[in-house]
Amino acid sequence: MSTTCRYEFQCKLFGFYDCKSHDFYVSQWTTNKLLFLVYRCLFFFYSLAWIIADVIVNPQPQYWIFLTNWSEVTVCFYFGLSCLLAVYGYFSNKADLDKEKGANWACGVVWILFDVSFSVSLVTNVLYWSLLRVGSVDLINAFNIHSHAIT
Repeated sequence: MSTTCRYEFQCKLFGFYDCKSHDFYVSQWTTNKLLFLVYRCLFFFYSLAWIIADVIVNPQPQYWIFLTNWSEVTVCFYFGLSCLLAVYGYFSNKADLDKEKGANWACGVVWILFDVSFSVSLVTNVLYWSLLRVGSVDLINAFNIHSHAIT
């Protein structure tokens, strides 16, 4: 146990060098790159469509003061960059991917965006359902359900 902890907490392992870029290009459940690419693109366009629809249907000048909208945008950025990584992984040949040592900068950005976006999304959902939603029947609409229950 102590050797495992000693190995994991070395300074040289801090960062993204120890992980493989290949882990960001293919799914852990299947090696089919096309299926993974379709999955990534589907989720990106789904989140982008909800943001566009929300801006069109609710054209509020104070749109950007809500933490929920910022969390939706960060989740969309994450899905967009992960979709671009999946496209890169799909069209790159195996020799190029095997040459890469550690994760490239894009993988690091996607990893950080994942951590930030889903943490913020969890906090906004908990705050909404525990503080704001109590007794407010007029707030029930498709955008609130999507923003606070699905994402």
